[in-house]
Amino acid sequence: MHQQILKDLKAKKYSPIYLLQGSEPYFVDLVANYLEHKVLSESEKAFNLTVAYGKDTNAITILNALRRPPMLSQHQVVMIKEAQDMKEVKLLADYCEKPIPSSILVLVFKQKKLAANLKITKAIKKNGVILSSTALYDSKVGPWVLGYLKEQGYPITPAAIEMLVESLGNKLSKIANELDKMLINLPKGTKIDPSIIQKHIGISKEYNSFELQKSLAQRDHTKSYRIARYFASNPKAAPLPLLIGSLFSYFSKLYIVQHNLRARDEELQGLLGLNSSYFIKEYRAAARRFNLAQTIKVLELLYHFDLRSKGIETGPGDSEDQLITEMTMKILAV
Repeated sequence: MHQQILKDLKAKKYSPIYLLQGSEPYFVDLVANYLEHKVLSESEKAFNLTVAYGKDTNAITILNALRRPPMLSQHQVVMIKEAQDMKEVKLLADYCEKPIPSSILVLVFKQKKLAANLKITKAIKKNGVILSSTALYDSKVGPWVLGYLKEQGYPITPAAIEMLVESLGNKLSKIANELDKMLINLPKGTKIDPSIIQKHIGISKEYNSFELQKSLAQRDHTKSYRIARYFASNPKAAPLPLLIGSLFSYFSKLYIVQHNLRARDEELQGLLGLNSSYFIKEYRAAARRFNLAQTIKVLELLYHFDLRSKGIETGPGDSEDQLITEMTMKILAV
């Protein structure tokens, strides 16, 4: 949806109203930034760009701005950022039913949406454009990274994608920001591999959640304890909630593999939501070291440690460093 909106904007096909909302701020910001910075020229912005924040404005101020004719321009842009905080936003409904073509009203909601049954929402749906941005499923983040880099002329290996997603999660704004900083230092066309990710995105080559799950899957006690001790001493390197989430994701995939041992690599790739079959061999090897009952036990342990990390179930001395060390020990003992 956001691609079509941007395509129309670049073709100067403007709508009088844009409602940008939803749980994935990256796509909302992408469209909002274009409307704020690209629709008007620099000279036009001085008289024809109004940017307000929801908590600091009201309906009368916005309506007065919208009804003012543009100066030395065909259009003016009136943008309300953080519109979810504007108490009087519903009072713009009558205007949205009969918007002025020369004014472009942009309502930017963050992490929230206007209810579909509201008068204002129905009016915008009829006379404007609505972008309802939703967070990508984890299995879709990798392909998004691949497309993002391909568009800018940089190939990336499957291992690098998995490391990136494993380390940064599924927040597209965070991933895009880290990628943009990395690309500044890379010649166009550079093939991005794990070593480049480690160097430019601050992921330790040896001490990261990716290496911990790998060493646990290999039942490598020495390496697992070394990484766990590092995390215990450097909690910012891998916060416990993210670490538990990473391991839970890994062993959940291992559980799927163990139920589909006869499946072809390509079938497993689809079942696991991986970007390639690159890691299938690793999962098959882990399935030989952990049987199904042991994998289930690990998942139960991770659920238990997640509760303890949140203070729901507590044990003696439940500090984060102690939990990381104890969790590692118990997984290896399964």
